[in-house]
Amino acid sequence: MRLLHSSDWHLGRTLCGERRDAAFKAFLDWLLELIDARAIDTLLIAGDIFDSAMPPISAQNQYYEFLAALRTRTACRNVIIVSGNHDSALFLDAPGALLNALNIRVIGRAAENPEDSVVAVTDSKGATEAVVCAVPFLRESDLHTLTDADTLTNRTERITESVAGHYRKSTDAALRLYPALEESLPLIVTGHLFARGGKTGTSERELYVGSLGDVPDSVFPPEADYVALGHLHRPQTVAGNPAHRYCGSPMALDFSEAAGRHCVNLVTFNGKTPAVEEIDVPAFDRLAHIEGDEAAISEGLAKLAQEKTPVLAEVIHTGDTPLTGLEKLCRDVTEKSCVKILRVSDRGYVRAVLSGQDTAKSIADLTPEEIFELLLKQKSVAETEKEALRTAYRSILETLAQNDVPAGDNHAH
Repeated sequence: MRLLHSSDWHLGRTLCGERRDAAFKAFLDWLLELIDARAIDTLLIAGDIFDSAMPPISAQNQYYEFLAALRTRTACRNVIIVSGNHDSALFLDAPGALLNALNIRVIGRAAENPEDSVVAVTDSKGATEAVVCAVPFLRESDLHTLTDADTLTNRTERITESVAGHYRKSTDAALRLYPALEESLPLIVTGHLFARGGKTGTSERELYVGSLGDVPDSVFPPEADYVALGHLHRPQTVAGNPAHRYCGSPMALDFSEAAGRHCVNLVTFNGKTPAVEEIDVPAFDRLAHIEGDEAAISEGLAKLAQEKTPVLAEVIHTGDTPLTGLEKLCRDVTEKSCVKILRVSDRGYVRAVLSGQDTAKSIADLTPEEIFELLLKQKSVAETEKEALRTAYRSILETLAQNDVPAGDNHAH
């Protein structure tokens, strides 16, 4: 059996307001060609299909056109999709009856009955050749374990125990339904969460308040032959286990991810033993990050302008004091070139703001986390107090995220 593991598409996501529909479409077309060329039997998408709970019509069209093309352009028999923290579980579940008829199983909400999360993967003759415990992103409301009296430490322990318990129940249901899992059938488990020790970028939201999304690898059942994870955008294994993997996002979702690898995982099973091949995804648009003092910015932009290749760029001035005329400098160097600058930020302005020397002219160009870290530094907060303050701040950001309110929105303050 040949399974393709992908995640974190974030269809509909913009970059500094720039729509990237063409890049998303190019990726989906490439993925269809890969599925056909490599004779993929099963496609598994481990969450964050969309970037928001109510994705734009263009993103919805791309999603459904892709699923339809799987049936007309490839021989892929099984499609299993679970929701991520960016997705609306109800939105994904809504067309379930129609998609089930096409053998496309979508698990948006966590199943109350563990057997409902167990999905059989079938071969061309309809025989079961693998079983998937399709576990989506687990919200605190799915876990039913927390009380107002819980401390931060207790909450962390309770969530870890509850996540492990959810996987245990799903696995036990799979073993009851398919006894052959004990000997010959591979068991695949999905998840959309933050496994302890994972390497993150800047675009993954905190899943739970503070560190509560940080769960150990031990939450996954030992019976699992392959654990297909989503949420972290860098391809990586978990706790050194080559069968527990994040495939990462298939394309750079912000400038910080532009230099990283982007791939999908082709998993081939020999009995219950998986062999994993990381397949690199080509870049379908180009992102560039230019950072430094005035000279470095001028040199970097001039080099991009000379290459005659379309590129989306961000420019960060890192000097201690504001650089007068930074935006004009960027325009002059890239005039009549293929460089489109989406973001210009001057860290010197932020330092001036926090020291009371200037207005918040470009503070909106920083992430909420960056602003908070600068504030902690400016207020000379003791190291022993910083983590508690960061946890409280992430709690506020998580509340906004769960309600799909941008943290930088003036209405959110």
